[in-house]
Amino acid sequence: MAGAKKARDALRLLGFPSVNDFKGMVRGNIVRNFPVTEQDIRNWLTIYGPDIASLKGKTVRNSSRAVVSDYVHVPREIYKRNRRVMIDADEMYVSGIKLLVTVSKGINLITSEYLPTRSKANLKDALSRAITIYRNKGMYVTTALGGGEFNPLRDELGETDMNPSAAAEHAPEIERRLRVIKERFRALKSTLPFKNIPGRIIIEAINFCVMWLNAFPTKSGVSEVYGPRMIMTKRALDFKLHCQIPFGSYCQVYQRNTPTNTPKERTVAAICMGPSGNIQGSYKYFTLATCKKITRP
Repeated sequence: MAGAKKARDALRLLGFPSVNDFKGMVRGNIVRNFPVTEQDIRNWLTIYGPDIASLKGKTVRNSSRAVVSDYVHVPREIYKRNRRVMIDADEMYVSGIKLLVTVSKGINLITSEYLPTRSKANLKDALSRAITIYRNKGMYVTTALGGGEFNPLRDELGETDMNPSAAAEHAPEIERRLRVIKERFRALKSTLPFKNIPGRIIIEAINFCVMWLNAFPTKSGVSEVYGPRMIMTKRALDFKLHCQIPFGSYCQVYQRNTPTNTPKERTVAAICMGPSGNIQGSYKYFTLATCKKITRP
């Protein structure tokens, strides 16, 4: 540990050379009486990771990956048999954050939408966005089942019939999904080193859990091979693209400056909030300076 700290401090005393140049300098004994060995440098990288100041000063934009539309062939029969969809909807509270969660019968696609308030307008907007996902795939949500809080939306969803339940009635399917989402969130939260978690990170953590729940086929689903996400997007998740960085990792994210030839730092400190799910393999980040969400390769 002491040798690793010396290596980290020595890098800055030497004007931030590259790691390869640093090792070559030690190997060639270029600086006399140098108290650091190559093993110290390797230990430093293992314990502390890359030098933050070097990242801020030297990071350049890498070439973008070639976008390959590797679509999965989903049998047409699945879409023909599920053109008319029924969904369950319910509100979920996580650490004081309100979300609207829906799950479709048959396809078993889960959606989650943040609710700033429980107003009629916010409920309608969130539920309409969930319904639009199916409409964009040529499917029609004929009925939406929900609790008494959805009563004001009875005649507000166009061709979709809003069917609120009575106080004593329960929807076991949506309640089971809510329980699973909360279980996944608790597991994810236990891996995070933070005492207090901003609301934006909580929302994205729920979206992260929902994305992976949708990635796998369900027992009561329409297919034993294709998960709900694959049915709706015709794309599979890729481990090399969508599993590069653990949720909650501290990162230095490239920040393009215009013009580029200025002393401004080229990275910003951020917390990874999981993959965006696009085919490029971009990730979402919570910037520590502005507390905003950004998406970067």
